[in-house]
Amino acid sequence: MKKALILTSLALSLQCMAQSNPGCLVPDTPSQAPDYYCTWNLQGYVTGNCFGPGSNDFRAEMNEDNLFGTHRVYGENELKAVDGVEYKVDSRYQGWLEHFPSIRQDLTFVMDDSWDIPADSNSKRPHGTNYDNEYLALLTIDPSRFPSFEGKDSERMAKLVEAVKAKGWKGLGGWICAQNPIILTKKYTGKQNTKENSLKWTEKQEEKYWKARLKEAQNAGFLYWKVDWGNKDRDDEFRRKLSQWGREVAPDVVIEHASFQDGGPHKPYYIDFSEVLRTYDVRPELSQPQTISRVAEVLASGKAGRDRWGIINCEDEAYIAAGLGCAIGIMRHPYVGAFPLGQTDVVFEAGNRRMKNRLNEIVRTVRWHRIAEPFSADGNFSVSDEKLYDNGGGSNRYEAPARVSRRLPLPEILGVDNFNDEKPYVLASLYDNECTSVAVINRLIDGDYKQHRVDVRVQPARWDRKVGIFGNYHSLTLDYQNGLPDGKFKVFAQDLASDEAPEEIPYLTTPDGKGIIISGTTIDNLCKNNKYAYSEVAHIEADYTDLSDPAIVLLVVAED
Repeated sequence: MKKALILTSLALSLQCMAQSNPGCLVPDTPSQAPDYYCTWNLQGYVTGNCFGPGSNDFRAEMNEDNLFGTHRVYGENELKAVDGVEYKVDSRYQGWLEHFPSIRQDLTFVMDDSWDIPADSNSKRPHGTNYDNEYLALLTIDPSRFPSFEGKDSERMAKLVEAVKAKGWKGLGGWICAQNPIILTKKYTGKQNTKENSLKWTEKQEEKYWKARLKEAQNAGFLYWKVDWGNKDRDDEFRRKLSQWGREVAPDVVIEHASFQDGGPHKPYYIDFSEVLRTYDVRPELSQPQTISRVAEVLASGKAGRDRWGIINCEDEAYIAAGLGCAIGIMRHPYVGAFPLGQTDVVFEAGNRRMKNRLNEIVRTVRWHRIAEPFSADGNFSVSDEKLYDNGGGSNRYEAPARVSRRLPLPEILGVDNFNDEKPYVLASLYDNECTSVAVINRLIDGDYKQHRVDVRVQPARWDRKVGIFGNYHSLTLDYQNGLPDGKFKVFAQDLASDEAPEEIPYLTTPDGKGIIISGTTIDNLCKNNKYAYSEVAHIEADYTDLSDPAIVLLVVAED
């Protein structure tokens, strides 16, 4: 069917409004998905991201002031230096717990590297270089970073958890180093504190240490462990045991492992024993194809050995998460524009995509998880033979499958012709509750973010379940596998970021009577007036324009 005919028919197919509106399609109840907001890029932002990941400067910013916004006066010894110019962290960039006010109740706040490390360890080596790692993996709330939280280790942790939850967050978690702490080597083995000796703990000593820390976390309500690098980061047996110990003594603590695509062996088969597996760091300009490719690799590597485990976390790529049934680890933040001293924020400004101006994409995805939660890798997926690649110019390129689906036939792009080389990625999934998602993911071509609109077809299982629709379309055909309801029906939809009642929308019935076609313009119009409420950092003079791609939830309702 030609596009002109589709659009003409759509214009003539407005439905009457006799039936009552079904009410808001997004529940009030917070999601139970293992989604979180991570502080790593916030730590980098306030330093100007000048010294490279892993530097002391990032780590020094994990402190009570920055989380709670206490705005104390900084001493001279705390001044930073960038290209010989001294500066301090502006108090305007404190108060990280105030971010994402509309979805905090759905998210765990995850403190990244150094929440458990003495603050003075950051000054053991020259400015801008890594400190000795003997303090990693202490796993206690360090009083030098959080001086207001007093008492024993377990008491400090419980107090901090409650303070974070009082700000509206679902809970608190932290970055975990995958190693036995070197500083405790002598206590546990009677030998000198060295990296080599930390690897020589007996199995019994190791189990005792990690179970004790897991119990403390469980009792304090510290409920997310983002287990990352360390001198045991690619030790399969250590990670398996850590998951097992968690099941035994800390059943409420989510243990996330990392798959390590870059800088070492790729181990997507960690999905077999992980409650959550993170697809790991990506290059900012090629984040989308790298993330799609990695999710596809994890899906192909195995499946979870326990119900409701084996969730894939694809970090900050929100619409990829929605399209492929994944959790998200939010990295973008509301400090829009350049770094504090004016340098370009290279993490989020690549390819004209301007990620920090796309905060509503985060809101929409998290609220979609109130409707349909991320689900386990179960071996039921499809990947197209066709590949697409993004490029930042020249040889800076990355390839990914053009289409990926989970528990559904592969989605289709219909009638592609004059921009075949620039067509988008298309993803689709059938969730545990039989809701369906479909996502169009745009491309980076020669360093420019492209948003071509195409006609997409996807096959939801049931007409009486909600459909989450993410991204830009020319038209979207929903060919329901069980057909449409007998008799008359209406179609309602709303912006996923909105709490207002849904609208009845125009549609065209497919020639076989099994599906509906909606216009991309209809999707756009539902979202065009609902811009992100930029209130949590209103004291910063910034020009925030929300550039988020649209995302809606749709439901077919049969008439009585």
